[in-house]
Amino acid sequence: MSHTKYPQFEADQLLKPEDIAQWMNVSRRTVMRWVQRGQLGAYKIGNVTRIRPDDFLRFLQSHDTEPTPSNGK
Repeated sequence: MSHTKYPQFEADQLLKPEDIAQWMNVSRRTVMRWVQRGQLGAYKIGNVTRIRPDDFLRFLQSHDTEPTPSNGK
């Protein structure tokens, strides 16, 4: 069984802010704040906001941290 750190999405799938909020365990408002600040790419048509999976994965990777090396203690 393959485990991945990042979610898997269909290439042509568009995500709702609610989907990302649920996956990240944050509020929809937080996701919309990321969009408004330009941290998370999104498309807005009228009152509808959608995020491409590639933009979401890029956002995750840009906020990824490297594990701290153990000092052997």
